Amino acid sequence: MRGFFEAQPGSGNYVFSAPMFPKAVITQPDGTRLTLNAPGAKASTIQYIDTLSVAGEKTGRSWISHHDLLSAGTVNFRLTTDGASSTWGRGAENRPPAVPGALEAPAATSAVRLKASDDAQWYGTEDPVRLTAEVTLDPRAEPAGTVVFRSGGQKLAAMPVRAGKAACTLKPDTTVGNRKFTAEYVPAEGERATGSTSDTVVVKVRKH
Repeated sequence: MRGFFEAQPGSGNYVFSAPMFPKAVITQPDGTRLTLNAPGAKASTIQYIDTLSVAGEKTGRSWISHHDLLSAGTVNFRLTTDGASSTWGRGAENRPPAVPGALEAPAATSAVRLKASDDAQWYGTEDPVRLTAEVTLDPRAEPAGTVVFRSGGQKLAAMPVRAGKAACTLKPDTTVGNRKFTAEYVPAEGERATGSTSDTVVVKVRKH
């Protein structure tokens, strides 16, 4: 609720989360204060951290030690309602340190579903087929990697996943014939998820 919580009891570290109040002030026994500012924060709205600064220094680290938090003076949050657009806290370097002896959670299992806007395309068309890959993770999480679109063994494009989707438009001069396409999910660096490849989608490219 305040913007941090002890996710690993006994570790002496806190993990940041989106506050539910625009401002909170914690007065310590020695009289010093810790001020947490989160303009626009609402308890009734699901929000995510977009950027974060501690003691005036911007940071992407998702955690902080007890000592550093109490001596920070101020923690400033900028929030967003679009979790897919925020890259804050991502990457192995921003995760909290593991507690000695703790078991690491298994990697999420990814699945990719590839769809084409049409099953046929005319050679030289001004309205080419669009391929869309939908990526899901189990347990449910927001995928942060990229999708590599391929035709046979040839790489067509590598597109970032946004809100669980990535898309690629075929070229108007795609070779005539039955073209086979796949989409492969490649997890982001530090993302605990498996890679996976979609089933093959066939698009017929014809000449007038």
